Amino acid sequence: MASVMRLLGAGMRCLVVVIVFGCSCTGAGQNDGKTSGGGADSDSAGASSSGTNAGGADSAGADSGGTNTGGADSAGANSGGTNTGGADSAGANSGGTNTGGADSAAANSGGASNGGTNSGGTNTGGASRGGTDSAGATATGGRTGSGGAAGSSTCATQTLVEGTWVQTNWPAGNSYFRLYTSQDTVVARTWDSDQGGRVFLTADSGAKWTEIGSADSGTDALSIAIVNGDLLAGTWNGLYQSTSAGTSWNAVTPTGIPADTAIWSLATMDATLFAGTKGAVYKSSDNGNTWTEASSGVPASATLTSIVASGNTLLAGSDSDGVFVTTNGAASWTAVNSGLADTHIAQLEAIGTRWFAVTLKGVFVSEDEGTSWTADSSGLKSINCFLVVNQQLLAGTEESGVHLSVDSGTTWTAFGSGMPENTRVWSLSATSDHLFAGTDSGVWRVNCSG
Repeated sequence: MASVMRLLGAGMRCLVVVIVFGCSCTGAGQNDGKTSGGGADSDSAGASSSGTNAGGADSAGADSGGTNTGGADSAGANSGGTNTGGADSAGANSGGTNTGGADSAAANSGGASNGGTNSGGTNTGGASRGGTDSAGATATGGRTGSGGAAGSSTCATQTLVEGTWVQTNWPAGNSYFRLYTSQDTVVARTWDSDQGGRVFLTADSGAKWTEIGSADSGTDALSIAIVNGDLLAGTWNGLYQSTSAGTSWNAVTPTGIPADTAIWSLATMDATLFAGTKGAVYKSSDNGNTWTEASSGVPASATLTSIVASGNTLLAGSDSDGVFVTTNGAASWTAVNSGLADTHIAQLEAIGTRWFAVTLKGVFVSEDEGTSWTADSSGLKSINCFLVVNQQLLAGTEESGVHLSVDSGTTWTAFGSGMPENTRVWSLSATSDHLFAGTDSGVWRVNCSG
């Protein structure tokens, strides 16, 4: 278990799994497009061009013609009044007095990072990093197990255009993130040493986050998947399901999986749902009601923390035993670790014929379906997570934000502006219209179209 915790801390540096209850960067075209509702000026980089921003959060940019005279209210702040002073961008509230109303998330009080420091002190929630964030599995969901449910969406079908990252109204501390997305819903799983694991959900692009699970409530999620619009959470004690967007949870008592099994990862391939546990893989063709063990070739010592689909191939990453592959629907698994200098796998991702493994010792790449692995030579340092969007590869890093590759990870360019310098990105995910990043200064979003 200690190795899992170290792994989930290190890989966590960038794991953000948006849906499947809880980057790692989410998979291609995670349908998570949050539209800022309730009057929020959504992500338009400049926005309410005339009049006051009457609806509430000016979530994307400058209220150029009205009472938000000072500058970009980019954190979605100024929820009810006039921001007369200065730029509230990036949570910085750098210029004047926010006289009219609450500065987003109750005056940046809950983890909205003010230029790197929370209003009550330096990152009061604690920037959990390295091997300290032990509880978060890299689970999940959707297409690749890296965080989101696949589906048709704007992000999934277009070329990404560099835009401005906008800080959402994240209410909690800046602990380890894992993001999961589906349609226009984003689920964020966090973990810190003070409050353990907690899960938050937003359906309005981050204008409002609601806590839907915690260690105290019994739904301390290790992994999350969105199945037919419902949430399925893998916990320390089996599976829980919510048909009410997380308002309430019911323990699932499926046949085929032993009771109280810790579900470390969830992923879907076609119409089949897969669950990774310690020493076993289970699959279900009826949305998780009944399961069949499919673990041939998986050693009992392997805790499967990441499951990813690549065409008809399924990849599983473990906390200590490296990578396993199946090409026959999980009837049998084969270890593929030649050249892999570290077998502690934090996240797996696949784009075209290239596979990526994020480990405690860096990123390794395979171009022959796992037959051999070599250390990544692209030059991008300290990668925490990956996300594939329409055959474009995004990477979240330890201290340089988000980067984009249009050649399957051979070369990289910085993607987007707006985040503070040296931002640590733990997880990436995508909805229908937005990309989301879980960072050490909260959850950020950017329009896929710039």
